[in-house]
Amino acid sequence: MHCATGEPYRNVYNALSQTHLSTLSDADVIIYDPERQTVAPGPDLTITLLLSNLNQTAFQTLWNLEE
Repeated sequence: MHCATGEPYRNVYNALSQTHLSTLSDADVIIYDPERQTVAPGPDLTITLLLSNLNQTAFQTLWNLEE
């Protein structure tokens, strides 16, 4: 397994910790504990994944219709 290091790691870590984790936590997609730096599935994770998959399928269908 490869581990990210250096600037790419810091960029991803900063984006996750400063923006994305709190946004996902506010939406109940995940449960984020910033003090312990842990992430767990939130109560709305399943429905979020389902809607994300449906959106992807709809986008691919529309893309194929335009060709």
